[in-house]
Amino acid sequence: MAQILIADDDPVILLVLKDMLESEGHAVVVVENGLLAEQAMACWHFDLFICDIFMPEREGIEIISDLRKRRSQLPVLMISINPGYLRMAKMLGARDVLAKPIDAAEFRQRVARLLDSGDGQPKA
Repeated sequence: MAQILIADDDPVILLVLKDMLESEGHAVVVVENGLLAEQAMACWHFDLFICDIFMPEREGIEIISDLRKRRSQLPVLMISINPGYLRMAKMLGARDVLAKPIDAAEFRQRVARLLDSGDGQPKA
């Protein structure tokens, strides 16, 4: 079981992703903006961070830029409707990216791969 943080300002996406991950036995914390995501990461240990790029208070791109300085090994899966920003997120340190609308099977596969080795890198 992994501890997973999801940050997205869309309550429907939060609910759907949370339900999918909890059905697989993971403990999931959801927050609706970037500031709350940073506060949650300061208080708890997470094995994976799933984050939307565009959110109130603090955007996902800002969060991963700062996160790479403090917790460089935490795997981050960035999600967005904009493919251009997903490419930027990958360059800034997201281990993986996924375009919205999210395909459930693809989402589960990417989460499993990121959690596989504990550092977000696939095992050799």
